[in-house]
Amino acid sequence: MRISNTPRLKLKWTQRCYTTLGRHVIALGSYAGESKQYDQVNQQMYLEFGELVPSAEITLFAVDPALTGHHIGSRLLHAFEQYASHELIYLYTDSDCNYPFYFKRQFNVLAQRKIHLDENDPASAALTCFLLYKQL
Repeated sequence: MRISNTPRLKLKWTQRCYTTLGRHVIALGSYAGESKQYDQVNQQMYLEFGELVPSAEITLFAVDPALTGHHIGSRLLHAFEQYASHELIYLYTDSDCNYPFYFKRQFNVLAQRKIHLDENDPASAALTCFLLYKQL
């Protein structure tokens, strides 16, 4: 999670290496084209904020599926909302994720786009990308 005008967390060198390695694996692997297309769609949707500039982004939000039902995600999101009170927050998600989780917590859809990750196969399943926001 990232909030404007707050100091960035210092990552350990092992954490920096791990995230850098992850980016390189995606860039070199078979998902490189899909990742680029996904990022481009997210950038296009972000432009729909227009002059309204959000001050906080949820960059990664995940809970182990084995822990579903223990309200861990709800508690984590609530803690973040307390920390970022009075901020306009946003996040990207898609139809392969548990996006209804955010709707239940009063996030609004700013934009959505359908994409086919396999551009060579128009019959491939479409993925719906969402840009969600919430004013705290």
